[in-house]
Amino acid sequence: MAPIQGIEACNCYIVTNSMGQFIYNIAEKSSCCAQCCCRNARRFEMDVLDHRNAVVMHFVRPLRCMLPWCCCCQQEIEVQAPPGYVVAVVRQEWSMCYPKFSVNDCNSRRVLDIAGPSCKSSTPCKSDVEFEVRSTNGVFIGKITKLWGGVRKELFTIADNFVVTFPLDLDAKFKGALIAATMLIDYRFFESRRR
Repeated sequence: MAPIQGIEACNCYIVTNSMGQFIYNIAEKSSCCAQCCCRNARRFEMDVLDHRNAVVMHFVRPLRCMLPWCCCCQQEIEVQAPPGYVVAVVRQEWSMCYPKFSVNDCNSRRVLDIAGPSCKSSTPCKSDVEFEVRSTNGVFIGKITKLWGGVRKELFTIADNFVVTFPLDLDAKFKGALIAATMLIDYRFFESRRR
């Protein structure tokens, strides 16, 4: 669906592996009112569908204020696998200059940290935007990269490409959390530039 007069349509994502093979479809569910009034801060739910169209994960993002100086309303997204059973929560951490997120298990214990760059827009920087993923003791284990698509794609389309890298032996629920973190990063930093 295409945006109509500044109203963003529900987002859809296709997840593939490094060889381009299909893994998941991710479909946003949010109201037209939320899309119009709350834009990229909107509350939404997402179903993660496998090749049989079965829901294997479910993401829930609550409505939160997006004021940069408001440290009490940081963004978050909940990962449910199977739907209804929370396995992880990705939370934005308050920071003055650099975006920071934490991946927490179902008991709110921090498991991974995600740190982004000061230049969060790929358009003026004309480069990929990388968010490093580290263990809680600071060891680099992967990254979430928003790929630079070129001037035409960045300025005139709403399509973005992300690459998520992580160790193969990472627990599946935290792999799902990194996919959810990618959705949160997209809405938080790249959705608003599409207007």
